[in-house]
Amino acid sequence: MHASLIEHLVQVRGIETEYLDAWGKPALVNTVTQQKILAAMGYPMDDDDALITMINSEAETDWLTMVEPVSLIVQKKEAVLHFKLPLEFVNDELYLSITQNSQICKKIKFVPIDQELLGAFEIGDMEMQHYALPIELDLAIGYYQLALFEPGIEEPLGSGRLIVTPETCYQVATPDSKEAVNITPVKANNTLTLGDNVPAFDLVGKKVESESEKETIFCSNVTLGDAPNKIEPLGRCWNVAPINPTLLYKDAYQPMIELFSSYMKDNETLQVNNIMSLLKSWWVPKGEEANKGAYVYYPFEDLLTIIALESQLSQCRVVIGEFAELPENVTELLQSMGMYTASGIVS
Repeated sequence: MHASLIEHLVQVRGIETEYLDAWGKPALVNTVTQQKILAAMGYPMDDDDALITMINSEAETDWLTMVEPVSLIVQKKEAVLHFKLPLEFVNDELYLSITQNSQICKKIKFVPIDQELLGAFEIGDMEMQHYALPIELDLAIGYYQLALFEPGIEEPLGSGRLIVTPETCYQVATPDSKEAVNITPVKANNTLTLGDNVPAFDLVGKKVESESEKETIFCSNVTLGDAPNKIEPLGRCWNVAPINPTLLYKDAYQPMIELFSSYMKDNETLQVNNIMSLLKSWWVPKGEEANKGAYVYYPFEDLLTIIALESQLSQCRVVIGEFAELPENVTELLQSMGMYTASGIVS
């Protein structure tokens, strides 16, 4: 097995190669564990030729995906949309159609060659080019469909989900100070714990489409768990299959949208425990001890902005249960998004 190939896959699939052990000392994730996690993600780690074929196929599929499966932009702020197009289209005037509930909200015309070129890739005798389109939309927060068209052609070149998010979660202001009011502790049945029962990842039966067949969003032959820590020096396994981050993105984050929406609907406050599980989760190959695992990263900021969106749509305040235990940079991010501590608003 080519070591450089493994290193490449480990990096692009967000597998951490070291962690802090129960005594706070750096520890390395062994190569066997890395390979078992990659195998759980669907890579044929026992066949070099098949692995190279799959990596090349993934690269081609990525470049042939003209519109990203999901794009997130903050309301009333400039953002960038990404498109990958065959060379034959880059001098043409194309247009974006943004719809919601089958109603057209915006149409935007642009010529790809006038935008920033980020890269190019050859597939056979065809050249694909990657363009960035700066955009600022005056749209309400919510979920939209984004489609790319050639003028006069009904079939889109590509389509995906567009999510317009707020800057912060929902907050309640007092009439005088306009500061967010302190909140009372939430009820147990209104607490989303991304931990022991792992509801965020226990979405049995959720599927996503692949090009050739139905493909589960979960990774088999691995389980979620706790990394080694002071309380449990050897860690712990939960016997719950993790979601594949790549497939979660391809599914436009729909499983997480449904999860957050279901917990916030008809509630004034939601407490989220173990928020760091949305940043990275400890994966353990089945049959191994819990300390023979590795952290796998998720699109943390995207998931947080979806929480903020669902919070505004449901007018539900969001409480983070373990603020004092979070890294400073994570705390600052959550504060900027208007999230609360269990005892009140973050100052």
